[in-house]
Amino acid sequence: MKLIVNPKTDKQMKEVKAFLEHHSIDYIKVEEETSVYQTKKTEKSLLKKERIKSKLVDEINEAVNELKLIRLGKKKARNAEDFLNEL
Repeated sequence: MKLIVNPKTDKQMKEVKAFLEHHSIDYIKVEEETSVYQTKKTEKSLLKKERIKSKLVDEINEAVNELKLIRLGKKKARNAEDFLNEL
């Protein structure tokens, strides 16, 4: 989802831009006369999504490796109740 902004002055645009980028909100600036709204992803939001994907893949790989160690008997498994209590 994108936020469409239409600030009236450069000062407003600067403040809105700083706020939205600080909170990693995708936005597009449009002119009042614009009849077709187009959106594009900001580079910052794309990088954030890539970092999230990378972290998820790393965590899945770590879990798979841990399961392999358990199957080989090199690591001891614990029951789900203990695991959930730890969380």
